Amino acid sequence: MNPTDKAVISEIIDEAVKKAVKKTISEIDNGHSHKNFYKMTEKALYAIPQLKAKIRQDVMDIADLEKEKYSQSDWHEARPPSGPKLDDDVRHLQKIRRLERTKKRTESLLERIENALDMLKDDEDYPIIIMRYFEHKNNPEIAAAMNYHESTIARRKNRLMSKLQVILFGADALDI
Repeated sequence: MNPTDKAVISEIIDEAVKKAVKKTISEIDNGHSHKNFYKMTEKALYAIPQLKAKIRQDVMDIADLEKEKYSQSDWHEARPPSGPKLDDDVRHLQKIRRLERTKKRTESLLERIENALDMLKDDEDYPIIIMRYFEHKNNPEIAAAMNYHESTIARRKNRLMSKLQVILFGADALDI
């Protein structure tokens, strides 16, 4: 291979790398690529039972930590307000606040998902979402239940998922 060919190949490679880096940076700057919104929406729908369980667990954990704090408060009052026990109290309070923040974020996400689903409840194809993500049925099972062809189920599910993506993620979910 002569030096001219090497230079041309090197330029082509450099240009391809620059385009790839530019595209990656653009996707990072925009949050996520279009394909990821579909996956993120599916992940959110499948996670609803776990999100509800996490909220219940956080409520119980916070209550337990608050009981623990109050059951020890008589002992703490007898000690001066300094020293290592104060650090334990601060850590205990931080743990409660951390759980409260987590619970609040989880509740907020769950509310967003449930509101998005509520917006689609009147859609004639809404049962597809219920069967797929909450009853864990596959496309052939859904098609049989709704008397549609499998490809119709896939197409209609994708239409609903596109709507959910926009409701959940706004303009970022649009590939424009």
